[in-house]
Amino acid sequence: MFCSQCEQTAGGQGCYQWGSCGKSPEVDALQDLLTHCLRGLGEVAIRARHLGISTRNADVFTCETLFSTLTNVNFNPESFVNYIHQAIALREDLKTQIQLIAPPVDYSDLASFEPPTTLDGLVQQGRDIEFDFISKAAKNVDIFSLKLTIIYGIKGIAAYVYHAQELGQEDDRVYAFFHETLANLGRQDLSLDDWVSIALQVGEINLRAMELLDAGNTETYGHPIPTPVPLNAKKGKAILVSGHDLKELEELLKQTVDTGISIYTHGEMLPGFTDDGEPRQVMTGFARNAVLSVASDVIDAVKKGTIRHFFLVGGCDGAKPVRNYYSEFVEKVPNDCVVLTLACGKFRFFDKDLGDIGGIPRLMDVGQCNDAYSAIQIALALANAFKVDVNQLPLSMILSWYEQKAVAILLTLLYLGIKDIRLGPTLPAFISPNVFKLLSQKYNLQAITTPDEDLAACLG
Repeated sequence: MFCSQCEQTAGGQGCYQWGSCGKSPEVDALQDLLTHCLRGLGEVAIRARHLGISTRNADVFTCETLFSTLTNVNFNPESFVNYIHQAIALREDLKTQIQLIAPPVDYSDLASFEPPTTLDGLVQQGRDIEFDFISKAAKNVDIFSLKLTIIYGIKGIAAYVYHAQELGQEDDRVYAFFHETLANLGRQDLSLDDWVSIALQVGEINLRAMELLDAGNTETYGHPIPTPVPLNAKKGKAILVSGHDLKELEELLKQTVDTGISIYTHGEMLPGFTDDGEPRQVMTGFARNAVLSVASDVIDAVKKGTIRHFFLVGGCDGAKPVRNYYSEFVEKVPNDCVVLTLACGKFRFFDKDLGDIGGIPRLMDVGQCNDAYSAIQIALALANAFKVDVNQLPLSMILSWYEQKAVAILLTLLYLGIKDIRLGPTLPAFISPNVFKLLSQKYNLQAITTPDEDLAACLG
């Protein structure tokens, strides 16, 4: 097996025998075979689209199955066996529809291969396809690096699109991008610059995906407002809910009305629970509408010098001790600075009382990882108010990453031209030294060092 898609990958290089996440070599092979099937489905879907044939089933299926290959989402071999055969069935159905209205066409091997019927056969075919893809792509390590970045990025997009679908928000352009990008991954005629451009397109499409999910969430549940959230547990039966799916949480809440069952969640990952004791709570809900509603106060505070700098400290969490960097960083932020945070990485420090600056909280929880969209809108609005480029704002981004949604968000920030991002706790194994150097030169993307060094650099 070979997998390098998450931050916990073995030795910071890749998992070759068993996934650090718990993914077996067999599941890894099946996921790679599924991705191969989706690439072939994409080739046929592109032709069907050009002929005006509906690809709705292939669109939704591609999104769902890409999502299933994210870190820690699905390790069930039977699921992937079913997905593989469904992909082939969808591919052949589209071919049949195409044949009815268009001249015969020769499809590539990618869109013509047939999977075995047995589990062992599928696993072996997945291994062979993985080896073949790596052998061809790795002739140029830097292009291979960008292809992996693109694959992992569109997996991250798929997660957001899946949740947006559930709330009635879709965009055909996003589905078309999935098909086109997957179908083109095997191309050998594109330059390094071409692949960089495609990676930035992943960022562009992810911005649209986050916009769709934001619209779905806010139109269904309203805009978040600053709200105190209790951290104490109650005696009695309970269900603990982790993840990002607000629709599923809503359905669960409906089903447990008047049952005496308590639901504990915060929409991202589980917070720490305490025994019954002194009430504890945190403030959340500082999404873009809430923050921008007091934009004039924020702008005045910056102009007067009472707010010197903003830090966006957010992203994924994980088990490595080095991730303590982020809580230590927040603790050391000077009293005249404000911290915005989002995603599960915030739970290392979201309950700290940093006080306020003239009534403006010094620690503001923007929301889930997909609420990076809100953070981006806040930054763009402030830049517009100050009539400067985003990179000229007194704002520094200190990001942590773990899996593929974070890859998509990073590509979105680069697509927007945002510079000076500090990324940790380690750099992605799939980004080659030359590609990282290229990104560093263009965007000043850099690895975190120590809280003291990075604070000093950000504050000048």
